[in-house]
Amino acid sequence: MSKKRNLLKKHIIAVLILCFLIFILYFFKIYCPIYYLFNLPCPTCKMTRALFSLIKGDFNGYVDYNVLALPVLFSAMLLVHLKKFKRKKTVGFIASGVLIINLVYYAVRLYLKLI
Repeated sequence: MSKKRNLLKKHIIAVLILCFLIFILYFFKIYCPIYYLFNLPCPTCKMTRALFSLIKGDFNGYVDYNVLALPVLFSAMLLVHLKKFKRKKTVGFIASGVLIINLVYYAVRLYLKLI
C-alpha cells in the first residue's frame, strides 16, 4: 500500500508543479515558452487546445489543433509508468515510435509553415 501512496504523492506533486508553471506562464501571457523564446512552434504546440477540444466533443477542433495529441499523451504516460509493465522493451518501443512520429509530423508542419 505504501508504494501506491508514494506513487500517488508523486503524481499529485507533479500535477501541482505543472499547474503552478502554467499559472505563471499564463500570468505573464507566455502561452508557449519555446515559441516565446525562439519564435517557432514546439513539437507539442496546440496539444492542450486539441485535448480540450476533444473533451468538449469538438473532433474537428481536435484535428485542426494537433491530431497527435492523444497518442502523445498516452505515450508519455506509458513511458512514465514503464516499470509497471512486464514487456518494458515492447511498450518503450511503441511509445518511442509514437513520439518519433510526432517529431516527423512536427518537422513537416514546420517546413510547410516556413514555405
